[in-house]
Amino acid sequence: MRNIKIIIEYDGTDFYGWQTQPHKRTVQGEIKNAIKKITGEDVRIIGAARTDKGVHAVGQVANFFLKKEIKNDELKKGLNAVLPEDIYIKELEEVYEDFHSRFYAKSRLYKYFIFCGKSPLRRRFSWEFERFIEIDKANEIASLFLKEADFKYLSTKDEGLCNVLVSRFYKDNEYIVYEIEANRFLRRMVRHILGVIISVYLGKFNILHIDDIFKGRKKCLLLPPPQGLYLWEVKY
Repeated sequence: MRNIKIIIEYDGTDFYGWQTQPHKRTVQGEIKNAIKKITGEDVRIIGAARTDKGVHAVGQVANFFLKKEIKNDELKKGLNAVLPEDIYIKELEEVYEDFHSRFYAKSRLYKYFIFCGKSPLRRRFSWEFERFIEIDKANEIASLFLKEADFKYLSTKDEGLCNVLVSRFYKDNEYIVYEIEANRFLRRMVRHILGVIISVYLGKFNILHIDDIFKGRKKCLLLPPPQGLYLWEVKY
């Protein structure tokens, strides 16, 4: 059995997320079907991270075990030939047998793209936010999330300790980008954190109450839309 690692880019607009769901179009499901078409094998695909409906990826990582002897470049070419246009296998290689894309990952890096204005051409891939964001002010708020804590009150359903290593804003041409890196993420955690930061920035949520969110005493209702969020890189 060969352990195959792949790095995947996808446009999440028309998917119900990464994880396979009955009767739903998912990224994991499409890749699984493509592998079966090329190799005839029904494999189990292990993803490094889950992405929700509408969330994109530049560097999702996954691995699967394959019996068939086929050259890596031929397998990559074959998969990309049968995959839909909104999924692309960027890299494919054979790795050691015990490699696990999820458990071996040291951290995940997400980026959220905000376009300060209106743009029909950008609305599928960013949040149209009709206010100017001052980077220094936003970073003062973002730094309050640099901690190891249970982010269950900034999540949907999940709970558990997460160590946030990076939480910052920067300008990238016409976009304001929020970048966050942690050892692990809970469901919708990035969007909930960004919602708190923006709410504080706009004066709609008191910065002194951020600690109360972690204790379950306060709740911020702003949840930014999924299309601005990208799984950017998984680090090992």
